Amino acid sequence: MLPSVNSLVINKKKLIATFSILVLPGVLALGACSPVVQPSQPELTNANQQAQRSETQRSIFNELDQAVREGFVYEDYGGVNWVALSDQLRARIESGMNDQQFYAALDDLVSRLPEGMASFSTREERIAADLENTDLYEGIGAFVSFRANPEPHIVILSVMQGSPAESAGIAAHDSIYSIDSQPITQIEGLEAVNRIRGPKGSEVVLLLASPQGPRREIRVVRGQVLARDEPRGGLFDNGIYYVLVPVSANETLLNAMESALREIEAAGDIAGMIIDLRIAHSSSGWPLGELLVMFTDGELGTFFSREERSVLDLDGQDIFGSQSIPLILLIGPDTSGAPEIFASAISENNRALLVGLQTPGNSLGFSTATLTDGSQIVLANSSFENVGGQDISQSGVTPHITVLTDWDGVTATSDPVVTAAINALLLDDSP
Repeated sequence: MLPSVNSLVINKKKLIATFSILVLPGVLALGACSPVVQPSQPELTNANQQAQRSETQRSIFNELDQAVREGFVYEDYGGVNWVALSDQLRARIESGMNDQQFYAALDDLVSRLPEGMASFSTREERIAADLENTDLYEGIGAFVSFRANPEPHIVILSVMQGSPAESAGIAAHDSIYSIDSQPITQIEGLEAVNRIRGPKGSEVVLLLASPQGPRREIRVVRGQVLARDEPRGGLFDNGIYYVLVPVSANETLLNAMESALREIEAAGDIAGMIIDLRIAHSSSGWPLGELLVMFTDGELGTFFSREERSVLDLDGQDIFGSQSIPLILLIGPDTSGAPEIFASAISENNRALLVGLQTPGNSLGFSTATLTDGSQIVLANSSFENVGGQDISQSGVTPHITVLTDWDGVTATSDPVVTAAINALLLDDSP
């Protein structure tokens, strides 16, 4: 089944966990009899245990293999020779593996698929993930991203209201270069956030810099944080309405858009609207379909899987002038998932101008298969093609106007991307 426009789960991150499975050793007794006697009962028991283990492993592996062969979105498995790799693992199973080796081999096999397109978790890892409340955690309270150049650093996308980060003076667009005197490395990447998190009441020392500012060391006392962020914005003096879409949005985004459009209609003479998607990531509640219906209509692209294609063809609905207001979308390297599809679909029929930087192409839909032993594989099973036939999971979304300034290079008062969008609206520069 293809995902609905409101139920995409985009770019699931691979679970990384340490696990241990207890394997009880068989008891081997050697008889002191003639070489022609039958093997002792303990040997038979051990052999039977291994045969049973191999049969169970074979069954689990076959389920996983079938899920990938039938469900993975690309027939060539993203350039990976899945058939050869799976045959190699099948031969290893036949030769005998303990359970710890088997699950490590499954994890390694799935990791050979293109990065970000599949993940494997054991039953223990899956249960731990299900029990974890990802909204409530202990840390400093900021949404972040990672940049490798010109020096590896964590970028602050947004700071949660009332959080320890806000109290310490950390703001959106700031960059973190080291944590407790240990630099952030390219190999570590975004996993560096695990060093920023920690028990409530503990302290973390960050080497941080604001755009165009000097580096400074700050101490933050961690707290218990609820991962929430809300849309922000308002009416500029020049008659342009600006909405910043948060990192993780849900139905509140749709309400915010309706409120903004109502305010725009009441204001009267409005030059246009800027929707800032530069930090917007996908979530299960991202209102993709509703927003597309609000701002555009017609054939907007195609969702596709290995087995079927579904054209995205919507009847637009005008809400307080939403179908006619001049519109610009801001995009960049952190625009990910449903927001990418929104930007691509709404711009392809010349409804909106795109300003900023190329998006990463993280617009895959995912399916989950739970195996008989309780382990789980999550794999990319669908993607989105724009009306020009371009798979945006492969290409990303390209802006009409490129502004070579990233999120960590702008401030609330000096933002060349917003300035370019304002100028385009005031000049009526349509795509």
